[in-house]
Amino acid sequence: MSNNSENKFFINPKSALIVGLIILSLGIFAVIHDKTSNTIYEDLTATIVDIDKRLVSDGPNDNHYEYTVYVDYAVYGERYEHVEYGAYDSKMKVGDKVTVYYDVSDPSIINAPGFENVPYIFIAVGTVITFIGVYLQNKKKKEDLTPGDDSFFDEQNSPENQYTEE
Repeated sequence: MSNNSENKFFINPKSALIVGLIILSLGIFAVIHDKTSNTIYEDLTATIVDIDKRLVSDGPNDNHYEYTVYVDYAVYGERYEHVEYGAYDSKMKVGDKVTVYYDVSDPSIINAPGFENVPYIFIAVGTVITFIGVYLQNKKKKEDLTPGDDSFFDEQNSPENQYTEE
């Protein structure tokens, strides 16, 4: 294979295939885990009681704020206070009502809405990346066999590959 055909691809076909299969596998594992776990979530309305704003520095010119939202809620008369919500929207303010999903067996464990589709997003993205990897790998194989490269003709016309009748 010549260096010329190696540089034609923006994405390494084998890497795309491996990354796609990993993401796809994670999505499938998450769906199976979700469907087979005994965890049951119920929804309820909670009240935002605090929004923690923290300056984070990821380098000399990369400063940004991270927000952590805390809520209060009650399940069967038992109050849970200052529990991390897990999601933030710039429109949120203290006193707002939000929906949370709590674990019936342990109501101190909550999830914000919207995360239930993440495994399916992983499956979709993993499938697309895997197909791209397969497509690029097949395209690469075809280009390696295409007689547009001098090395192909050199191999075909070399003396040891010539058929001679005796």
